[in-house]
Amino acid sequence: APHMAPDYAYGYSPLRSEVHPGSEDDARAREPDAAAPTAADEKEMWCIGPEDPAAGLPTRLWPDGDCAPEMREAQEAYFHAMEALSDRLLALFARALRLEDPAWFSQFNRRHASALRAINYPALDRELLPHPAAGGPGLQIFTRGGQWIDVPQVAESAFVINLGDLMSRWTDGRWLSTPHRVVVPADAQDAQGAVAARQAIAYFHNMDMDAVIETVPTCLATGPDGARKAPRYKPIKAGDHLMAKHEAATRG
Repeated sequence: APHMAPDYAYGYSPLRSEVHPGSEDDARAREPDAAAPTAADEKEMWCIGPEDPAAGLPTRLWPDGDCAPEMREAQEAYFHAMEALSDRLLALFARALRLEDPAWFSQFNRRHASALRAINYPALDRELLPHPAAGGPGLQIFTRGGQWIDVPQVAESAFVINLGDLMSRWTDGRWLSTPHRVVVPADAQDAQGAVAARQAIAYFHNMDMDAVIETVPTCLATGPDGARKAPRYKPIKAGDHLMAKHEAATRG
């Protein structure tokens, strides 16, 4: 199968090939003075990007084999469905941020650089279990109140939506990105202490690579005199932000 490489940010990524150092918002979920994570993730994954050549990204590559056509059909259909869902969410975001045009975000979203990841968390022997083995069904998020909570398993047709670092920057910190993690549930171990494999599918909706991201107009803070304050963040291209995150996670 095609592997993830410096010139191809998709394909197959083997176990322990990613380390997520976290962001400014993620730092809220760490103990005071604690360093960013350095341990690699116990997961392997298969990733595809957009098929639009105008996105300026490499052409999709697919593995060979008997299952490849069915896999390709299923993933392409799901990718398209997630594109449509993201468009609807961005329109809701515009309304929530009191922007006059509900399609305001579409100007940054014509040739998006989104990614779909099929993730496998392999079965773990007792010796490989993280210590301590945290509770919950697996996926957890960190609340503004300073607690890790389990994400409840709801209807099969429901989605868990996490905001990313770029949206936090875009809203000048009004909306925070969602620190999240995957832990080994306390009740997932069998009598021998092993943990069964788990799978997940995650879609990351990114803006156009050349989109310039600067504070949403309605998110600029004002002072006592009513004058707008300077934004916390300087403008940045969405592609530069994305690749910096990718390189930080896969470095080494």
